[in-house]
Amino acid sequence: MPTLARRLGGALAAVTSALALAVLPGALSSSASAAVCSDPVGTPGNIPALTVSRRDYPLTGGLYMDTNATVSRNTGGVDATTHTFNTYWGIGYTGGVLVVLRNGCGDLIGVTQPVQFGVAAKGEFWSINDRWDFWQKPLPAEVTQYAASAEIVHSRVSNSRDMYDKYNEFRDVACRVWEATTGTACKLPRL
Repeated sequence: MPTLARRLGGALAAVTSALALAVLPGALSSSASAAVCSDPVGTPGNIPALTVSRRDYPLTGGLYMDTNATVSRNTGGVDATTHTFNTYWGIGYTGGVLVVLRNGCGDLIGVTQPVQFGVAAKGEFWSINDRWDFWQKPLPAEVTQYAASAEIVHSRVSNSRDMYDKYNEFRDVACRVWEATTGTACKLPRL
């Protein structure tokens, strides 16, 4: 029995040492990268704008969406143009757009409030099945100065709450990350 206990004790010590070695490098790199996550991406006032594009052809069924956006990292806010069109003859669609911001570590730190655009069925000659919309959404400059990347999220909207629910999901994650990395309160409103 003492031999078995020694073997188990030795095996346990080896596993513990291996785990310590495996965890230690991750812990060091995460603390080293924490500065990247919690620092602005440049000197405030001199940070170039972020530009991002996304094309979903088709997003669902006959709904097509194409968005080009610019995030002003110095003054905050997003300027964008969205092209929404429908190729189906008998069904109209509504599509929604959000712009999501990520810090230098790839963590979600911001999201624009949603916009929605409807298009009629292609066969309805009296209605619009192809539209271009310019839109702007504010974002706090305190958040946009930390944005290392941005992405556009397109979604088909089935009911009036779809995009608000999606926004709140992104917002809740962004707020947890923001508060953990900066130590300040979240700047994004809940809808």
